[in-house]
Amino acid sequence: MCSLKDQLVVQLGGISETIATLHDWYQGPSSFIANAHEFFRLKGSIVSWHNVVSEQWSLPRYMFILWLVVLSKLRIYDYVSFLSTDIICVLCNQEDESHDHLFFSCDWSSLLWSHIKHWLRLNRSISSLSSTVRGLSGRSKRLHYRMRRVSLALLVHLIWNERNRRIFEHVS
Repeated sequence: MCSLKDQLVVQLGGISETIATLHDWYQGPSSFIANAHEFFRLKGSIVSWHNVVSEQWSLPRYMFILWLVVLSKLRIYDYVSFLSTDIICVLCNQEDESHDHLFFSCDWSSLLWSHIKHWLRLNRSISSLSSTVRGLSGRSKRLHYRMRRVSLALLVHLIWNERNRRIFEHVS
């Protein structure tokens, strides 16, 4: 606690400024803890895909899966290639599963994505997740742009769920 107090005094420029800030945190619309967390948390620059992943109209579970996919952090077979397990994609049964393959190089997910692109009137050749995220990363709040971002998050979630159903429940 003492080191945090010293950090506050240094960053805010003195003890009187620190007391005033603590009073503002206590009286503010957010809780004291939330204000303190916001002050001390590490803040980085906003990434280019922020608008796509955190589209306000998306459900949190869709945003979370899309966030993991964009960061290539889903636990798929390319992460466990050291194990003696079959790493063939369960959706197309043709190639090894990887993030790039699963989202949208796989024949199965690519076909699904082409249908969704047609429905959304996306006429550009967007054939990979990274190009899709780049193409949808604008800041526009217009309805069709927002629907495209929500549809991408939903589609990624559906592909991930289908993949897991086939592996763990043996159903497609």
